[in-house]
Amino acid sequence: MYTGIIQGLGIVLGIKRLRTQLILRVKPVCKINDFQLGESIAVNGCCLTITKFSELWFETYISPETYSRANFKNLKIQAHVNLERPLKLNDWVGGHIVTGHIDEVVSIKEIQSIGASKMVALTISKINSEYLIDKGSLTLDGISLTITSYDKQHCKVCLIPETLSRTTAVNWRAGYMVNLEIDALAKSANTNSKHNQNLISRSFLLKHGYL
Repeated sequence: MYTGIIQGLGIVLGIKRLRTQLILRVKPVCKINDFQLGESIAVNGCCLTITKFSELWFETYISPETYSRANFKNLKIQAHVNLERPLKLNDWVGGHIVTGHIDEVVSIKEIQSIGASKMVALTISKINSEYLIDKGSLTLDGISLTITSYDKQHCKVCLIPETLSRTTAVNWRAGYMVNLEIDALAKSANTNSKHNQNLISRSFLLKHGYL
């Protein structure tokens, strides 16, 4: 479990491609070096397992399922990635509850500068756009962001100067592909709402004396 508050950047040192699988080697730029074998880490918002490490780098295995759902196929050597370690039970939750399970890769449609901030417009699939809510949350490449507006299969989020200075978002451009995770709480609420609607039928109302 994560919060979408990026703890630092990492530099891609190695990419070993095995058809639809990857072994990724990353060097943290931030002070993250007390790793343990088998622990989790979010790389560009995707929850991965550390399979090997040294004082300077760590390696993770990217399975075919993860490869098909995330944007790791576009990574290159020396590229920067966003890093976040799992949430501890006594930690502050500064962003929102993030699972590290990518829903889809989305394209940045447009970026507009507004003072020192940037407004980012996205195109989202129809199935995931159903979970968008006004002022709700989502993650892009692991960054917790607030939805400023949405319409059908499009939405906008704002990148403040602090986010731009600490994450890979500073390099985003129109056409850039980012990992999207919809807010798990929004998905859960939407699913429960649909389920409860299906339970209320004419026969249900008759049975319980409402008709």
